[in-house]
Amino acid sequence: MLDMLKNHSSLLLCSLTGNLILCGIGILVAPIFYRFIRVHADIRAVLFLLMLILIMAAAFIFFSLMGHIAGKYTIRGDKETFVESLKSSSKFMLFFVSITVVYALLCGLMSSLIYFVLHSFVQYDVIKQIINILTHITTVAVIPVVIMELLSFSLSRLETKDAIRAGLAGSKEAYFKLLLIIVVFLIAGATLSLITGMIGNSLIKAITEVIGYTIIGGLGTYIVYRIGIKTYTTPRRRKYEREY
Repeated sequence: MLDMLKNHSSLLLCSLTGNLILCGIGILVAPIFYRFIRVHADIRAVLFLLMLILIMAAAFIFFSLMGHIAGKYTIRGDKETFVESLKSSSKFMLFFVSITVVYALLCGLMSSLIYFVLHSFVQYDVIKQIINILTHITTVAVIPVVIMELLSFSLSRLETKDAIRAGLAGSKEAYFKLLLIIVVFLIAGATLSLITGMIGNSLIKAITEVIGYTIIGGLGTYIVYRIGIKTYTTPRRRKYEREY
């Protein structure tokens, strides 16, 4: 384990730094910004949009850097620039927005079907709970596939259609491993949330949350990219090498 961390120290450092910035924005900056928005209701929409752009830009640069650094450990080596990583991240963002819209529509359809089937037999509040549980389970089940698609766009450098196919192929290899990692780190995050919920001092609570979520998120992101590095250097993926 120590050798793995040492050999990929730049990737781990990037993961921890990126999560620190995102956690800092979400836990420290966002609440202050929200209070400022409430005072300036006349420009609330503009300020909210600026905050959203800031978070998305930080996440975009973070994942581009992760892909760029992780790519040095794949069969691509040091062949590409950071600009090429930005282009790959842009392609994934368009893909992600598209599948998010489709997924939201499917969830809406599923909810409507469940309500149509159960509304004559079950109370509305119970139906809501059933829908919420099924939606959460479905979302967690889909996340490993989305992560593998992110890794595919970040590390394979295939054309969009081929990157999607490669991501699906990678999901077959690493799905349950990613699912286990997601569940473990969700539990870790929930545990941290329970612990910080008992802290009365708001500043100490916020600092503890930033440090805790940075460590949890940083290690989780690092492990996920290590899986991606392994997947995109395995002999079973040689049919994609000509596209790198």
